[in-house]
Amino acid sequence: MSAARPLPRDHFVPASPSPRPRLRVIRSVPRPPLPPFIAVVAALLLVGLVGLLVLNTVLARSSFTVTQLSEDVAGLEEQQAALAEEVAVLESPTELARRAARLGMVAGGPPVFIDPATPSAQAPTP
Repeated sequence: MSAARPLPRDHFVPASPSPRPRLRVIRSVPRPPLPPFIAVVAALLLVGLVGLLVLNTVLARSSFTVTQLSEDVAGLEEQQAALAEEVAVLESPTELARRAARLGMVAGGPPVFIDPATPSAQAPTP
């Protein structure tokens, strides 16, 4: 028996007699250029960072303003309490009597009513 020998490559015959289509190089799909995209992304990041910086600055300034106003309110509340205490002292009956005496006023006696029917004043009767 004889062993089959492989045919050399140059003797290969295609199975079908139809001609093969001609191969050609296909150009790659054009892509948009990368540098403008990078520039847009960098600009957006820069705008975002600047916006955050401005927001942080405004919030810090507002925080200092709130702190200052809180301190002012505490001082004004303290002043209001001192003035309320001073008014309470000045409205006390003993202080009113002392100030009246200093102005030359005298304490009144029992009240007197004038009766239109009689020309003299008389003290009320209990």
